[in-house]
Amino acid sequence: MISDDAVIMMLIFLASLGVICGIIAGYFHYFYEPPEEGTLQERRNNPKLNSNNWDLSMERLNTNGESMYQGEMLYLGKRGGIYTITANGNRNYKY
Repeated sequence: MISDDAVIMMLIFLASLGVICGIIAGYFHYFYEPPEEGTLQERRNNPKLNSNNWDLSMERLNTNGESMYQGEMLYLGKRGGIYTITANGNRNYKY
C-alpha cells in the first residue's frame, strides 16, 4: 500500500512538472512565433505582411483572396476553402 506522504510527494512532483512544461511552452511560443510586420494599418492594406491575428487574416482573405498568417501564405479558393501552396505547386486545403 502506498502511504499518504508518497501520494502527496507524487502530486507535488506532477504539479511542478506541469508548471515547468507550461513555462517551456510559453518560452517557445514567445520566441519562435513569426513576428508581425508593419503597423496594424499597413497589415490591413497589404496581405503579404505577416500577421498573427486570425480575425485580421480572415478579413484580408475575404477582401484580397490571400493573407500571410503566422509566416504561412493562405489563399481563398473559389468555393470558400482556405489553402496553401506546396513546394511542387499543389494546393493543400487547410480549412
